[in-house]
Amino acid sequence: MDIINFSKANCKNCYKCVRSCQIKSIKVKDGQAQIDNDLCIGCGTCLTICPQNAKSIISDLPYIQSLIHNNAKVAVSLAPSFPSAFAGDDPLKVITALKLLGFSIVEETSIGAELVSDEYYKLYRDSEAKHIITTSCPTINYLFETYYPEKLKYLAPVVSPMITHGKILRRKYPDHKLVFIGPCISKKFEASKTEGTHYDGVITFDELNHWLEYRGMDITKLEPSDPDSSDCGNARFYPLAGGVIKSTFKEESHDRKIFKVDGLSDAIDLIESLEQDYDHKTWIEMNACHEGCINGPGNTLSPYGKSRRSDKVKDYIENMPQSEITPSPAKFADLNLSRNFQDRSIKLPLPSEAEIKEILMDIGKHTREDELNCGTCGYDTCREKAVAVFQGMAEKEMCLPFMRSKGETLSNLIISSTPNGILVTDKFFNIIEFNPSAEKIFERRARDMVFSSALVFLKDLDFDRIKSYPNTIKDEVIYLADFDLYIKYTILYMVDQELYIFIVNDITKQTKGKERIRQMRDNALGMAQEVIDKQMRVAQEIASLLGETTAETKVTLTQLKKLVQRENGD
Repeated sequence: MDIINFSKANCKNCYKCVRSCQIKSIKVKDGQAQIDNDLCIGCGTCLTICPQNAKSIISDLPYIQSLIHNNAKVAVSLAPSFPSAFAGDDPLKVITALKLLGFSIVEETSIGAELVSDEYYKLYRDSEAKHIITTSCPTINYLFETYYPEKLKYLAPVVSPMITHGKILRRKYPDHKLVFIGPCISKKFEASKTEGTHYDGVITFDELNHWLEYRGMDITKLEPSDPDSSDCGNARFYPLAGGVIKSTFKEESHDRKIFKVDGLSDAIDLIESLEQDYDHKTWIEMNACHEGCINGPGNTLSPYGKSRRSDKVKDYIENMPQSEITPSPAKFADLNLSRNFQDRSIKLPLPSEAEIKEILMDIGKHTREDELNCGTCGYDTCREKAVAVFQGMAEKEMCLPFMRSKGETLSNLIISSTPNGILVTDKFFNIIEFNPSAEKIFERRARDMVFSSALVFLKDLDFDRIKSYPNTIKDEVIYLADFDLYIKYTILYMVDQELYIFIVNDITKQTKGKERIRQMRDNALGMAQEVIDKQMRVAQEIASLLGETTAETKVTLTQLKKLVQRENGD
């Protein structure tokens, strides 16, 4: 069942979740992280460390709200770490808040923890097992079932306090729906995976905090209320590292070595070295979260630091009236609290040495010296990463040094091959990059230009404008008198890097060619105008001569006409 979701929109290939996942249940496909639910043990670490908030949990909150809205009776099992999760001088104000939200019954999960401690003590006293490991933490249980099935024999065959209290609530309130509220993500897994679970929903303290905020409810302004039952005593120490021991053992002399381990990495270390380091019998309290359940991944909105969380739980226990600290009720002694664990291990394929080397060579690891083992991909060594690639849990592109080298090689190839001149300067316009095309355009060597000032080198440019409006300058043309060059240039400013990039095209040949054509055109137009002017003068001269000749002809013809008329007697 999917409990944790990854958002494709937000996952940024940082691989922080892969690095933080102790058991590498997160695979990366097409650049996106996703959980392999068959390998996940529900520790919730990936939720708390994701810098992009790309992960979320499946919430039962809407369903629980609908139950209350439809007037269903709902009983709550409240985890004993609740004093560490909410602001206020009295943790019992949380009980009032839950009642105002519509819950009918509120009891502490510690009631179930009392019975679990009784079972632990019986195992300590009567079991022949060499090692006994507590099973109150579902993440630890899933760790054994999925990764160390050969050591399942060491797990105490006892259900958790949550399941135990669920059995009690079901007997006491058969007509109620049951909800567990606590700091743990893996309780959602436990409720979905444990056979015969008695809960209709599980929410975290963080989800409850969001609900209270949505309702505009300020816990600090409420009056405290007592839970509906107080059949618990030292079991309220369960959420603190060593709290199970404190609840289980009353005497000091022990036939087994009794100790605690908290934190997933330390738990894994102990599991792997248990037989080697301990020849004698042990009884071990094991918790996946450092310093106990108070630091669970569902308690990230706590207003307290880690040390103060522990104090809040202790203060709550110390301030409880002694009359309310009672032994486990005998009427629940007949409950069946036993459970079996099963082998959930997944056998991923293992590559041969040749296949590992082939994958390593594909990511530029040709020799041992190439294997940087930097861990940025999420795996401690390059060989572990290669195995994960073979198993489909990782991608070759997750090797950041390889991708950076590949990117730099491609970038350098482009910069060195482009016909555009490229100059890169710092924010003070000192040249830090001068590519081969720029060398050709300006007839300067890069080694002579690096660290020189573009303010002097390109003094014809308006650097005040460039500084004020750098990314508005695109395909502009200017004449550089010192070089007798016409250039078309674009300027980009890289804000984060504080770099100016000048992209330059030499258009001198084209520009001067156009100038020659323009001059030829102007010359041709001038010559045409002269010809026209001459034609006009000739036409005028011809017209003048024609006018004189016509006048003379008219006079002559007039005289000739008169002479003829006289001869005819006219």
